[in-house]
Amino acid sequence: MPIFKDRSVLTGITVRQAMQRAFIRMPLAAPIFLCVRQMIKSKVDIVLVDNDQGEPEGVVSKTDIMGAFYAGLPQETCLGDIMMGPVQICWTDEPIEQTLDAMKQSCIHQIYAGVPSERKVLGILSYIDIVGLLYRYCRQCRKSHRYARGPEKENLPRLRAKEVMTTQVMVCKKTDTLYQVMDILSIRKLKAIPIVDEAGLPLGIISKTDLVLAFVHGISPDSPAEDIMNSPVASCGPDVLLSHVILKMFVTDIQHLFVLDSYLERIQGVVSLSDAARFRSGTCRACNASRAFD
Repeated sequence: MPIFKDRSVLTGITVRQAMQRAFIRMPLAAPIFLCVRQMIKSKVDIVLVDNDQGEPEGVVSKTDIMGAFYAGLPQETCLGDIMMGPVQICWTDEPIEQTLDAMKQSCIHQIYAGVPSERKVLGILSYIDIVGLLYRYCRQCRKSHRYARGPEKENLPRLRAKEVMTTQVMVCKKTDTLYQVMDILSIRKLKAIPIVDEAGLPLGIISKTDLVLAFVHGISPDSPAEDIMNSPVASCGPDVLLSHVILKMFVTDIQHLFVLDSYLERIQGVVSLSDAARFRSGTCRACNASRAFD
């Protein structure tokens, strides 16, 4: 009886091949406001916190800083007081599919890579790195949709935003306080949330970055959401090809795109880089990844 093995575009690829070797690390005693400066300057969502011996002790993310904002802690608070630990580290030679599954189970968007037994960190892996790797491999694949011709190309199904999007989208009203916004982001484990008017039409968006900046700028958590929201909402239609959605996220340096109804312009769903990373199974022309990328 034949034995079938599941394979994907990522099969045989290790974390070392996709991880970024540049990451930010700071000491336990560093204040929150310096951490925020580094995050904004380097465009990162997480910082590695070292103990006095230079070993990784924990991590501070924008979620942790948002928590400090919610709790009313001063900006001078040490990172050691808000960090989460121990640091989750994967092996650099670990199969990337295994790491991707671990990230999904732990509900994290980034993971440090190195030698766990020695608590040595060599790099960091995120969903954007994985999607970027898929994009590079699939664009070069001779068996992908990009190189098909004639009727063969027409018969190949293409993934569209509506097939990949998450349909349950939480929203906030423009009059909701930042406390209420942070509550939803924390409970639902979201990175951003759209702000809508009384008719349910999108007005703007608030991300954890916006809340972190509000914290260091001294804005009160009692302020309404409309005071710090960004407009317009980055969006696309439900029938837009997934390849175009991903390209737009790369070009505009965002990690999610909201899908709007073509007629009423109401929010139908959201596509994130983590959604794109999930479509990695199959091989050749049957491969979901080749359906995603031109």
